[in-house]
Amino acid sequence: MNRFCLSTILSLAAVLFIAAVTPQDFKAQYLKKAASTQSIQCTYIQEKIISQVKDPIVSQGRFSYLSPGKIRLDQKKPAPSLIILTADSIYTEENGKVSRIGMDQHPYFKYLNQLIVGTVNGEVFDEKYFETKIIETPKQIQIDLLPKSRMMKRKFSNIRLFFDLTNLNLLSMEMIEKSGDRMKMTFQEPEINQPVDKTIFKL
Repeated sequence: MNRFCLSTILSLAAVLFIAAVTPQDFKAQYLKKAASTQSIQCTYIQEKIISQVKDPIVSQGRFSYLSPGKIRLDQKKPAPSLIILTADSIYTEENGKVSRIGMDQHPYFKYLNQLIVGTVNGEVFDEKYFETKIIETPKQIQIDLLPKSRMMKRKFSNIRLFFDLTNLNLLSMEMIEKSGDRMKMTFQEPEINQPVDKTIFKL
């Protein structure tokens, strides 16, 4: 699995939409909403900015989450591809070829999956994996997640979540790598706690 896919996987679970709060009580409201979030579906636009490449690499698709920990990233453009995460495996489909990666065989991928689910259910705020900083700007609340684990610190310097200040809908997420490369995902057309076909999480 290439680093483009890894950055994509890391950013999936941040699609959470919560009621307006101040930075001081953001965490409490986030955890309250996370506890009631059973499913998330939305479209996304991803921009990967690489220092050696002139223009951003742009992709579009649809993201689906089903509690307690099933995730599907269905890329539509520029070329169809699929990533599905479960508690014990990562499945990919590209050019008609299906691959499976066992979480226990790849501790790094296992950590990424725990991070994704933890962001959706609020466990990311338990300070086990990140130091969290909440910053209010005129139109947004910015959440900075600074990695604590040695593995994540080697790759990422910061992960940023941007929420609308008036309703705290998640606007975008940015992953900043140690190399200076970065990946931004913008989320659109959210559907929270709507029925999800469970079969879409199988290959």
